[in-house]
Amino acid sequence: MDTHSIKSETTVTENRWEPDETARHIGLRAEHLFATKQLWCSAAVLVTLNTTLNGGMPTELAVQLSSGYGHGLAGQGCMCGSLSGAVLALGLFLGDGRFGPMANKKLLAATRKLNRRFNEVFGSSCCRVLTGEVEKGSKKNYGLCPRYTGLSAQWAAEIILQQRPDLIQQVDWDFLGRRENPLAAQVKTLFNQLRTP
Repeated sequence: MDTHSIKSETTVTENRWEPDETARHIGLRAEHLFATKQLWCSAAVLVTLNTTLNGGMPTELAVQLSSGYGHGLAGQGCMCGSLSGAVLALGLFLGDGRFGPMANKKLLAATRKLNRRFNEVFGSSCCRVLTGEVEKGSKKNYGLCPRYTGLSAQWAAEIILQQRPDLIQQVDWDFLGRRENPLAAQVKTLFNQLRTP
């Protein structure tokens, strides 16, 4: 599906979507990146939010920062990787660069809000609870976890755009609307893995 076809299904005002619709498409993009095995859940969320909202972080750095969170902290089954990636994105866009809980009340409140919503909808934020006995990396895993990935990205985007409505002007519509063919995406991912030392 190309950018044009995605935009045509949506009400576009002055060549842009409203914040809630933008957040929904951010979720769909992150979900796609995970479902096509281009990125782990945590990286799919952070890369999508960073790229779409012009966070200024090189994609490679976003992948590096978030890559240890996949499958509940490197496969240990702890906090859901998609939720971890969303919290990283909240810090990127809402963090004020100061240390300590008193310095960053808005970010901490946003993080609590996101975590509360995730737990209310899914019943847990623990990867091993969410995935049960599903083998990590299995076909069943890639059928189950895209929803967590997409909604984590969507909810983080909603929070970010509520607090930073100016970011809607910076949306990378081309990236947001892109949907790679699953086979082509897997070949690209394999190529990138072989190329990396």
